[in-house]
Amino acid sequence: MAGGDGAFVTGWSGKVQRLAADAGSGVRVLGFATEGANVSIRFASPFSNRRHELETAAGLRGVRWAACSGAIIRSLGRDRYEAVCAAPGDPSGFYRIRVRP
Repeated sequence: MAGGDGAFVTGWSGKVQRLAADAGSGVRVLGFATEGANVSIRFASPFSNRRHELETAAGLRGVRWAACSGAIIRSLGRDRYEAVCAAPGDPSGFYRIRVRP
């Protein structure tokens, strides 16, 4: 996302458009960091009454998302959370926050 809340895309007509996210539409990643052998993702979610999971995948071709083993998700207050998961060796990969019913 460019600018933190929107993306710049080129439409069929060649014009650049700014797409803003709906403020209450879902989970929004606020930050990502590696801390030693851990991956940390800070995010905002309007779904405080639902369970959040951190999932990971090695690549996006034929993607198979799996729960990040041992992930800890803690509330930071005001609909903000932090998910921390051990990433032994190389933490490169793809991560997502999944909201469960």
